[in-house]
Amino acid sequence: MPQRLTQTAKQRLDAIPSQQQILAGKLCELPVEELESRVEQELDDNPFLEKEDSEAEDDEFPVDDEHDDVNEDESKENEDEGENNDIDDLVDFLEDGDDDSAAYKSSKSNDNDEHYEAPIRDSRSFYDDLFSQLGLLDIDEKTRKLCEYIIGNINGDGYLADENGPITSEAICDQLLLQYWDTSIDDVESAVGVVQRLDPAGIGARDLRECLLLQLMRKNTNDNTDVEAAITIVRDCFNDFYGHHFDKITKKTGLDEMQIEAASALIKKLNPKPGDGITSFIENNSAIIPDFVVVNYGGKLRVSMNDGNVPALKVSSDMYDEYSSMSDSKEKKEALKFIKERMDSARMFIGAMRQRRVNLAKTIEAIVSIQKDYFLTGNLIMLKPMILDDVAKRVGLDVSTISRISKSKYVRTDFGTFQLKHFFSEGVGTKGGGEVSNKEIKMILAECIDGEDKQHPLSDDDLTKILRSRYGYDIARRTVAKYREDCGIPVARLRKNL
Repeated sequence: MPQRLTQTAKQRLDAIPSQQQILAGKLCELPVEELESRVEQELDDNPFLEKEDSEAEDDEFPVDDEHDDVNEDESKENEDEGENNDIDDLVDFLEDGDDDSAAYKSSKSNDNDEHYEAPIRDSRSFYDDLFSQLGLLDIDEKTRKLCEYIIGNINGDGYLADENGPITSEAICDQLLLQYWDTSIDDVESAVGVVQRLDPAGIGARDLRECLLLQLMRKNTNDNTDVEAAITIVRDCFNDFYGHHFDKITKKTGLDEMQIEAASALIKKLNPKPGDGITSFIENNSAIIPDFVVVNYGGKLRVSMNDGNVPALKVSSDMYDEYSSMSDSKEKKEALKFIKERMDSARMFIGAMRQRRVNLAKTIEAIVSIQKDYFLTGNLIMLKPMILDDVAKRVGLDVSTISRISKSKYVRTDFGTFQLKHFFSEGVGTKGGGEVSNKEIKMILAECIDGEDKQHPLSDDDLTKILRSRYGYDIARRTVAKYREDCGIPVARLRKNL
């Protein structure tokens, strides 16, 4: 009788993450500012979790030449020893004052005991700014309401458009009609004109051409032939300009080569995304709070973690006194069950916070160890290829954990403040069998394009040949095109100047 092969699926218990591990994973995603809010929320929600007054510990650690994990994995130790299922066990725990999970020691990166003052972010949006400007205009109430509706339909780039394209006045009339507001196309066009007079110039445009025209119309055209030429080109020859067909522009407008070149230079200085410009201004003026600090002390790298205002935590037993004097009753048992649940929750949160800190310490130590040459020099060429899996294997954590940690964290270095993901890159092979970071390739591509003859810009094929022959990088043309696009550099035809 032939044997039959069967497959059965079994789920290993040790592969199932505990609630504490799940919570620690979520906490790993949070940067220091959001962690502060999360801890404060937990303190408000759980009466058995409280701040502990304690001296801050020194959290700096050196990065040695040889790889050495910062800490052993303490997650097993952080798990509660036993579940304390019986009420009697809980009472014994409270009476004995067992501090098995007592304090989560939050180490500060500050060198003194002064309170860490977190910078305040500017939470204004460009919509708030537009509404504020609108409030200063002397317009009738109907026009004001229309303008407010139009501003509400402007997208993040500053355009009166949605995912389907420009929003026409007819479409706005139809939308308002569904809200029992009957208005005319002329009234909508008038309101759009009011919004387009707001700052920054170009806001409320329906497409790029209109956006550039609105900005040019704000400029002084008196005796300024460059502005006049630029308006003519954008208004009458926009597609030719976008396609760099300058000979067609000359035929259509009569402008000579020098006039077109001067007008082109003026157009290129305009802002194609006026909404993004305001948002970027607000964000760039908001101080970034780094989660890690890496400093070079005479060739030795020191890494510290910034905990901001996150306090040390401990489990409180004060509420037990309130219920211990109660006579034995059903109410007392229910109260003690409630106490146990909240205390377990407090201990789990403390353990998750400790586990988060261990995971972050391991991760930043591994990254700095791998990229030591870069942190010592600040030279992008020294950045080694490194992917999430490289760090995960090195520290014994899951790739998803490294991904969570690197997603929203910042590192302050001697050369500036960077997102943690800045230090990750794929490798590109060389003729000698080595490997370099794709960030180095992108830097070289940008340098090659900066130094090219703008009359005869380098094609992707040309760039591929240069990378192979001059630098020995084994790279395909489609990869070069992808890296060029990643750098925001247009194709050769659009880089061509007169």
